[in-house]
Amino acid sequence: FPSHDRKWNGNHFFAGDWVEGFYAYKELTDEHVILVERANMNRPGSYFAEAEVIHGTVGQYTPYRDITGENICEGDIIHFTVFDHYGHDAQYRGVVKFAYGKWQIWRSEGNEYYGHDGAFDLDWVSNQDEEIEVIGNVTDNPELLEVE
Repeated sequence: FPSHDRKWNGNHFFAGDWVEGFYAYKELTDEHVILVERANMNRPGSYFAEAEVIHGTVGQYTPYRDITGENICEGDIIHFTVFDHYGHDAQYRGVVKFAYGKWQIWRSEGNEYYGHDGAFDLDWVSNQDEEIEVIGNVTDNPELLEVE
């Protein structure tokens, strides 16, 4: 069943390009597809074309945008600042994940912890840092999550 409430993106299985639209899983053929909206040139309206995607690359768009206006998507790697009252601001980068019922920023794809603290809440970070920036994603740029 397609998920019509939010858009998704995924890496096209054959072309390797990113596509966006509505996600669906075809159980009979074990295919993960993005339904991409296309304009119908012969009459008003549009139609949807299927693009098979690599399952591990599928990510849902969050309701947030970065400093450039780009949609922040599950699997994106973002750079952000955490400000504190004492002026000890800290720079972080992490991967956007939907976990525990909310959008979070994890240190890496499999590790939510930044030291003794858990993951950052994306809603909280977006409210206190207006300069969140998408710098890549876990599919194309996994090296961005490596500890320096």
